[in-house]
Amino acid sequence: MDINGIPTEVLSLILGYLLVPEGEQHAKRGTTQDFQDLRAARLVCQQWNQLASRHMFRTLALLHHPDHDSEFEKWTEMTSSPMIQEITQRVEIYSGPHHFGSVAEMSEWSHEEHWDEFTAAVDRIAELPNLSAVHIRFSDKCIGDPDGTNWPDEEAEEPEARLEILNAVFDAIDKRKTKIEARKNDSKASYSTITSLTIENLQNKPIPEFISSDVFQSVLQDITELRLLVTNEYNEHGPDHDLYLPERCDFEPWLQTKFLPCFADRLTSLHLAFGENWGVAPGYFDGKGLLFPRLKSLTLGEFVIGHHDQFDWVLAHTTLETLRLHDCVIASYLTFQEDQGSTANDRKQLSLWGIRTHDWHRYPAWAFGQGETNATFRFDGTWEQVFDKIRTSLPKLADFRMENSSHRYGPHFNSTEEMRCSLTSLRYIVLDTGLLPSPWIKADNYTGALSFGNDDPEILPVEERAEPWHRRPGCELNRAQDTLKGDKRAFDELVSTVERRRRGRL
Repeated sequence: MDINGIPTEVLSLILGYLLVPEGEQHAKRGTTQDFQDLRAARLVCQQWNQLASRHMFRTLALLHHPDHDSEFEKWTEMTSSPMIQEITQRVEIYSGPHHFGSVAEMSEWSHEEHWDEFTAAVDRIAELPNLSAVHIRFSDKCIGDPDGTNWPDEEAEEPEARLEILNAVFDAIDKRKTKIEARKNDSKASYSTITSLTIENLQNKPIPEFISSDVFQSVLQDITELRLLVTNEYNEHGPDHDLYLPERCDFEPWLQTKFLPCFADRLTSLHLAFGENWGVAPGYFDGKGLLFPRLKSLTLGEFVIGHHDQFDWVLAHTTLETLRLHDCVIASYLTFQEDQGSTANDRKQLSLWGIRTHDWHRYPAWAFGQGETNATFRFDGTWEQVFDKIRTSLPKLADFRMENSSHRYGPHFNSTEEMRCSLTSLRYIVLDTGLLPSPWIKADNYTGALSFGNDDPEILPVEERAEPWHRRPGCELNRAQDTLKGDKRAFDELVSTVERRRRGRL
């Protein structure tokens, strides 16, 4: 059979593989996907042009071009094309030009000067009849308190600007919804409902005024798929005491008790990830009270398990058919600063953050060379326990993937289908709040060794250097190796069980 004999549906599938999924390199360039091969395919013939165009324009991106006379001219042109209007199913709305340009380009874009033009461009989603998904992309750099921050980067977005953009996008979605309602009696008008919402780099600050608004309440009525990637104020040149910013304690409980419950009755798919490890400290998230009765797919990114009951909220969702864990870890050793001095940030962390120490064994002072003012704990939870509970508690699970890498979560947030399923040495982690800007210490990628504390026994009081509870890091602190036999047995049984279920449904 020559190429002209290939059925149209099959040829379309083949051309679809020319669309390279978003990855780390594309994210750095600010593009969502690589269209180079598809553009070439469109030049082959009229049939290929039609089929390739359907893949190219399935997603439209509202990009900023501050060097153009009309910043959103290209977007307006595309959303005015009848062919593209018919094809587009998903839009990505960028909050500013920092996603693909330099700091110099960002400084040229004025939020106030271009606001009317921006909102008018966003409102054009009402011209896309088959639109079903909206993806809002903020910068991963944010400011917590503009008056008190030491953030030097011009690419950081302030909370007020982010909130305005959220309101503008949700208002546009609601206007489109109103337009659909007005045309529901028109037999010639056929509009899809927006059911998928992605917010990338949502700042970790509670926004109660937003979720209580009429527009938010209207839009969420249709959302069945929710994808969140949360970011927080961070200074790579640190230390900048990120841990003591109030939102680090406040956001996760607010997310659990206020934000996510808004979607509870409707969600069939939830993707929840953070830019760094979350769930144990300073904020706490155990999912208690959360129940999504229709949930079939759950993806967690960077979630930390630090208590035996912290994963129970996931296991309670017996409707789950898909579960994906990316860079999810168990915290084996944790150190908190009990009393560092008298400055603003030198406080007792256990009481300041309300740290829950149940299920933890506390070491005496000076353990691991941490010093007498530190509180050091061990959590004995294992992945063997978690895997066994997943296998026995989720009877409908037919797709399970777990991947741990040495990279931050970002690249996989937009390509979860590329996730693998493997058991690596990075599945356990250490928390040491004396290390800034990031207190999370990943295991060695090859050996699984957890570097923890000070390995110089000379820092210990002479009379305590021979105590049996003292450990030299890198020698005996290797939870991945210590638990390998049990973890691997439970992992293999879980994967085998899930695979049998999947095959049984084919």
